[in-house]
Amino acid sequence: MKVLITESQFRRILNEYNDKYSSFKERWLKVSYESIGCYEIPRPLSVDVFLFPSDDDDYSGFLIDLKLDNNIIGQYHSVIDEENLGGLMNDIEIAPEYQGKGFGKILTLIAMCVSENVLGFFTSDVRGLTDQQKNVYKSLQKNVYDEKGNVDYSKAQEFINQQFPKN
Repeated sequence: MKVLITESQFRRILNEYNDKYSSFKERWLKVSYESIGCYEIPRPLSVDVFLFPSDDDDYSGFLIDLKLDNNIIGQYHSVIDEENLGGLMNDIEIAPEYQGKGFGKILTLIAMCVSENVLGFFTSDVRGLTDQQKNVYKSLQKNVYDEKGNVDYSKAQEFINQQFPKN
């Protein structure tokens, strides 16, 4: 398996996000995933969701931490950028040792659900997709989309359960 980023790069990126947005932290709203999520998350996975309030009492984006045994193994960051590119700017990072194991797909499914429930829509990144992101979306289209091109939430839950069967 090709490692997309090293452990130190993943930690650096995680720290950069946290440093970049720490000035907004007092404005972040940590919400219960269960209150806005679509899927039952199998243990030992857990999810933390932070919403970014905008100036008009709405939300301009979100951050999702995907945790395994309480350690962050992935992060999804999405921000509305209407001024520059018109749409969503999405960044996803999975720690190297967890790449290629379905975590990116699960984190993307969670992000799609959170985005639709919080922002009212989801789009892929307006800046374009990496080859890895394209592969994730192709897999999701094959496994969890309905004939109209929408996520079938029951298929998505089955997909998540297949990736992480209960012990």
